[in-house]
Amino acid sequence: MVLRTIKKADSTSNPAATYPLSALPKNDTAVRPRCSKLNPLNLIRLYLDARLLAKSGYFDRAYYLAANPDLARLKFPLLHYLMRGGREGRAPGPNFDSRYYLEHNCDVAQRACNPLVHYLRFGRSEGRHPFPGALSQAERELIIQSGIFDAEYYTDRYPDVAASNLSALEHFLRFGLAAKRDPSPRFDTHFYYMRYPDLAGYGKPVLLHYLEHGRREGRECLLRENLPDAAAVEQAQRQLNFSEPEIFSIVMATWNRREQIVDAIKSVQAQSYRRWELIVADDGSEDGTPAMLRELFAAELNNGRLKILELPHQGVSAARNAALRVSTGKWVTYLDSDNTWREHYLLFCAAAFVSHPELKTAYSELCVHDTIKNFCFVRRAPFFWSRLKRANFIDLNIYAHHHSVYAKLGGFDQNMDRLVDWDMILRHTRHFPPFQIKYTLADYYLAPKLCNITLTADYDKNRDIILDKYR
Repeated sequence: MVLRTIKKADSTSNPAATYPLSALPKNDTAVRPRCSKLNPLNLIRLYLDARLLAKSGYFDRAYYLAANPDLARLKFPLLHYLMRGGREGRAPGPNFDSRYYLEHNCDVAQRACNPLVHYLRFGRSEGRHPFPGALSQAERELIIQSGIFDAEYYTDRYPDVAASNLSALEHFLRFGLAAKRDPSPRFDTHFYYMRYPDLAGYGKPVLLHYLEHGRREGRECLLRENLPDAAAVEQAQRQLNFSEPEIFSIVMATWNRREQIVDAIKSVQAQSYRRWELIVADDGSEDGTPAMLRELFAAELNNGRLKILELPHQGVSAARNAALRVSTGKWVTYLDSDNTWREHYLLFCAAAFVSHPELKTAYSELCVHDTIKNFCFVRRAPFFWSRLKRANFIDLNIYAHHHSVYAKLGGFDQNMDRLVDWDMILRHTRHFPPFQIKYTLADYYLAPKLCNITLTADYDKNRDIILDKYR
């Protein structure tokens, strides 16, 4: 007996539901005359094609009807697409462009094949593209197997991904590549394109060029550290010769970081700009951190350059706020107890404030050392508050401000346990746009043994708080 049932492709109902061809209504003129003329062999082919499309996920019943108002009353859109719509260039869903496929594959158009059926049976394995800018299967596999994509980074940097109902990887492959988005901190799309003018006529995403050719050719794919030379240091020092040197209050919160905090403090001691006070706010450490600091840095404690606050354990925001309340410097900056500054960090911050008296905030570049994923990258970006609201690119360890900004706008939100630096910097820079110091002046370390807040606290909950604040 000839097969007389076809899978019903309808995302709003049971995809396994079936219906007999005899059930086609008489007024469904789009498909009924053709079905009635099918011989048994063609009817079987129609059944197999319908089942293929229904299982593929490419046919979206609601999308097809919404995109084609003239078919709004059609009860069997899958049959219509198979028998007429495909050859008419109608799209079966958001992930396949029938018109594009037919225009770029003349052999399919000449044979009057249904474009999606051809793509699923042959075109996909042959590397043909389902829509403009789409990747072939081999290109998809190349990107996936390279390990260059970082789902967490991509989701954090581009908030629209979460609302797309696609995985981060699928969103990047379908849309991110075409939009020239970065797949991870290990590849800077804009830098790679601008660094190599010969790619101007390259017809594919530049990430593919790097994976297929550039990596083997030794091409750079990341911004490198921008280190100040002797002339830049001398110029910064000259800018300070005509003003009274001001004091930086350095806020350093710590909790059970006995093994790391010494390097952080030594990087403060090594600063070429000598006018500073360091306030260590110990958040109830249980590893003897305060006692160790008193022993190792007795001279700094005696001359007042180092202050140690021993506090009950209330979290990093409470600790930093306690340090801010006792700070006396005109300028304020921050250093976490597991990170370090380069020797001229304070010098360039001071030079920025002195040479631009109207400035209230400033930030520099940062080198991130990710020992979890075993790579380093430089974080730098020009300031746009609208961009900062989407994702933070100013780390607290390279952010400085006038004490008056804290007096007017406050410090850290103690109701949050993550992203508190982003929240405060958003609040400050909304009113006082920062100066960008275009040198790499600090090192940030990310490692499991450090128990970084980035790795332990809830990101989504705190991000929602920020988004509600700055709608």
